[in-house]
Amino acid sequence: MTDGGYRSGPAAPSGGDPFGDGPFAGDPFAVDQPSAAVARAPTSQQQETSTLATLSVVFAFVFAPAGVVLGHLALSQIHETGDRGRDRALVGVTLSYVFITAVVVALVVAAAGVHAR
Repeated sequence: MTDGGYRSGPAAPSGGDPFGDGPFAGDPFAVDQPSAAVARAPTSQQQETSTLATLSVVFAFVFAPAGVVLGHLALSQIHETGDRGRDRALVGVTLSYVFITAVVVALVVAAAGVHAR
């Protein structure tokens, strides 16, 4: 026993681990492992996020009526194509309507305040 009692070589002793190699056995950076090749393979079914949905959120803050139009167009496009971004389009439409409502209320209050004198 010159190796300290440890068995060397690829064959496992008969009283070895009954479950085989652990999940962390082997070289994680080896190229020939099938799990590493599967993990890096890109999926061909990856969906894109709707650009119109993103623009609807942006225009909700810049020009709310355009945000409403873009949000509804995005929802229609997402329904037809199955792209991602439905939640984003709903946020854009909701924010646009909230900002339009706030502006209309502010204009009504300002107009009522002017005539009250």
